[in-house]
Amino acid sequence: MSGLCIRCNIHPITTVNMPCQCSCYCNGCAIYTLEHRSKCKQCNTRIRHYHSISQYQEECKACGFICDRQSTHVCSATKYTMIIIGDLSDRPHLEETFITAARGWDFVKVTNPAVPTYKIALCDSYFEEMMQDLKQSLLYLEHSNNVYSVQTTEPELFCYRCEDELDYNFYNTTTINAICQGCREEVEAEEEAEAEKVESLTCDRCDIVVDDRFKELVDTGDEPGNNKFCKKCDRKLHPDKYN
Repeated sequence: MSGLCIRCNIHPITTVNMPCQCSCYCNGCAIYTLEHRSKCKQCNTRIRHYHSISQYQEECKACGFICDRQSTHVCSATKYTMIIIGDLSDRPHLEETFITAARGWDFVKVTNPAVPTYKIALCDSYFEEMMQDLKQSLLYLEHSNNVYSVQTTEPELFCYRCEDELDYNFYNTTTINAICQGCREEVEAEEEAEAEKVESLTCDRCDIVVDDRFKELVDTGDEPGNNKFCKKCDRKLHPDKYN
């Protein structure tokens, strides 16, 4: 390595790409590459962020936790199991394509003479990014029995609420818990209405949600924000009302 940025070939290399940990960009080119969601020119891995070489510390590829050599890290990332279905002896390109698409992610191949299995630890946001990389390589993930199978054909995708058929490539999701845009908006509206309902039944002093079948919120109207209190808090704040 010459020590010069491989993109501009002018400024010295000052950054480390993550998660691939390649050192090939100056600070300006690292910022440009990250903003344009480009891949590392050295190993073709998707770049999520970068560190200055002078401040570089080890990062967990699964959850992004950064630690030094004195730290102990127990990864809390969701663990997924990827399985390539079938005998690959006559289709070695499938395994190579999968490894290329998943390069940079923290995965371990489990020795199994029948089915090649890959255990991958990823947090949810990184998992979605890897799904996009797999789609670009014309590989698809199908969910079944708590594992994600790598398929070469596009799986059928249906909204779990209205059961309308969806375009798998348009929706960044697996075959489980897929939802169309219309149903998503309905769910968000329902969640918003439920949140407003809970807020209307929450005491502004103790933050306890009051079940109006047994208790009652007292709207005092005499303090900023027109505060509502459960009777227990209201009795403490306004004892004269209960004498």
